[in-house]
Amino acid sequence: MAFVIRRARLSDKPEVLKVCANTWHRWDYVPLYFNRWVREKGFYVLLDGKRVIGLAKYTELAPGELWLEGLRIDPQVRSRGLGWKVSQRILKAALAEKPVSLRLTTGRRNTHSRRIIRKMGLRLKVALWGREGPVPRRSGKARVFVPSAQAAYDYIRKTAEFKTSKGLLQHTWQFHTITPELLGKLRRKGCLFGYGSNEDLQGVLILQPGRYESGRLDISFIEGSRKALPEFHRRIRQFARQHKAKSISGMATSKSVLRHLGGLRMRPSRRGMKRPWVMVYEYPLAGARN
Repeated sequence: MAFVIRRARLSDKPEVLKVCANTWHRWDYVPLYFNRWVREKGFYVLLDGKRVIGLAKYTELAPGELWLEGLRIDPQVRSRGLGWKVSQRILKAALAEKPVSLRLTTGRRNTHSRRIIRKMGLRLKVALWGREGPVPRRSGKARVFVPSAQAAYDYIRKTAEFKTSKGLLQHTWQFHTITPELLGKLRRKGCLFGYGSNEDLQGVLILQPGRYESGRLDISFIEGSRKALPEFHRRIRQFARQHKAKSISGMATSKSVLRHLGGLRMRPSRRGMKRPWVMVYEYPLAGARN
């Protein structure tokens, strides 16, 4: 067979939807982003003649910070080395951008993807626990404020979570490097909260609507004093109401944040997993961010 890999086009959408029809119990996030991905660079499809049988994407999260996602192969043609073929092409295209960082994520149980990832030369950067649960019931007005991006960054980089997560911030299976610029963007979006004052910050909370499900809320970061945590619980409830979220989810690497998530009645999102199951991989680059 003569396979061709090229940039995705809007006209590819029906074929791409067929490829993604049975990814996870007949659900996939790719259709949610297809139109936007076509407008961006880094979206490629694998063709067998005129038929789309695979796809992959690299996304620029911030200047020089690239994220690999959306690797899919039609179930009818799997186990023929096509996943590796597409991965080689997307890796080559991403490296041509001369990135500062190049990462992706997968689940611990996805052994097939992990074999391809290791073959691509990516190395495990960090593994995280996943938690999910109901929206907290704590009522009342939250005594929180919007801290400056720099104050929030200075606080976060001193926490155990910053160290154990290697400076990454999650948003529904996508991980960004924590920088003052990123926190500034989250501040403008109304997602960054603090307890205390900029001069005496006693806690930081970052909330984001889930990337895939409108009824889910991500706790991207939570850390603070005993006085801060009840106020953060109240703010989570208020934020969930504003965004019509019925459940919350989060990921963590440190015992401290896992304890905070447990205090929100959040439980493991994968039963039977005795180890962290969300795996973030990174391609070794000269000058890569730590």
